Amino acid sequence: MGGKREEDEDEIPDQSPLFLVAEEGFQSDPVLDAREYLDVDACSNLILLVPSSVTFNRLTYLEVQNCNRLIDVIAPSTARNLAKLTTLKIRACNLVEQIVAQERGEIQNNEIAFNSLEVLELESLPNLKMFCSSSFSLKLPLLEELVIKQCPRMKSFSTKDTSAPLVQQILADDQDGQWFCEGDLNGTVKMIFQQMVAFHNLERLEISQYPEVIEMSNPASAYSIGQV
Repeated sequence: MGGKREEDEDEIPDQSPLFLVAEEGFQSDPVLDAREYLDVDACSNLILLVPSSVTFNRLTYLEVQNCNRLIDVIAPSTARNLAKLTTLKIRACNLVEQIVAQERGEIQNNEIAFNSLEVLELESLPNLKMFCSSSFSLKLPLLEELVIKQCPRMKSFSTKDTSAPLVQQILADDQDGQWFCEGDLNGTVKMIFQQMVAFHNLERLEISQYPEVIEMSNPASAYSIGQV
């Protein structure tokens, strides 16, 4: 599987000059574009990890964690260059709202394909709404291992249709621990979200973590629930 990490992978430490603010127009070092393994940890000034000016066309493994100013991870135009990416792990980034962000001037009826991606893990992302907010359809032909844990605001996987024919189950953090996916990834993620907010098999729920529930419920009861 693509989840194996190599000894020669590169870790980007906090305050790296290459990653202080990776916004549009950012010019990266050619050596960075040649990386195959990249582990980004605790870069407190990072806003956008992979803007359109960076290619990463040799990258096979990408892990990002504890980057608490990061909102978007990958621009759609850059996603098309990640042809060799087999493993993508995003963890503990408090402000991340989407992994593949929408770009201005997107052309309708186009697609984004992660043709080599086998492993995708999304964990402890309290503001994540979806994996892809772009208006493009999404193709994940080799994806087999999908983990979505502690992402309480994730209502859907992508804005448009998603093709992931090899995904048979999603590892989640509910009591059952896994959800079987029957070809409709967006529908399965939606069901996971609904289950999380339906008080099913929960002894205590911190309602403050689910603003969507507060809007639907009586404000007088929107604190915590015991022995539901």
